[in-house]
Amino acid sequence: SQETGIKFKFVAAESWPDVLQKFKNKNIDIVPAVGNTERYNALGSISTTYSTHALVIVGRSSASFVNGPEDLEGLTLAIPKFYTSYNYIKKNFPNLEIRGTASIEEALSLVANGEADAFIGHKLVAIYNMANEYADRLKIIGVTEFKFEHRVLIQNTDPELLSIVNKVIDNISV
Repeated sequence: SQETGIKFKFVAAESWPDVLQKFKNKNIDIVPAVGNTERYNALGSISTTYSTHALVIVGRSSASFVNGPEDLEGLTLAIPKFYTSYNYIKKNFPNLEIRGTASIEEALSLVANGEADAFIGHKLVAIYNMANEYADRLKIIGVTEFKFEHRVLIQNTDPELLSIVNKVIDNISV
């Protein structure tokens, strides 16, 4: 808004699938923080990358560190359905047991309470949730090779907005 003068209005959604349905129905024009996947490319136009973060593995405080998802065979993973981490693990590590959850909070709660062994998700989201709810019960026990590249999803009907968003992203200094 500051860079473009465009006023944005937040539209609440119940879940990630609800966000995507609202986008499909053209109830919303922009979805921040999507990855560059075939799924999102089919829905609309994708901006350039504005931030990149790893997916991390979270376990209980007593858990040993792991080299990656390949070390989790025989364990139960709690990962929200429809999230990038869920799709990544399903595709690349089909032998791992995943307990799909409705939210990150539910997944981390299952790990903290011993009902699942690990959570795999976005590094910053995991750190935020652990600091607020589970600082004494959970820790990061590993990092995946996957890097989530944050992009903005924009309706195909607005190529000018995509151009504006890309220009703003290109001007971001770190």
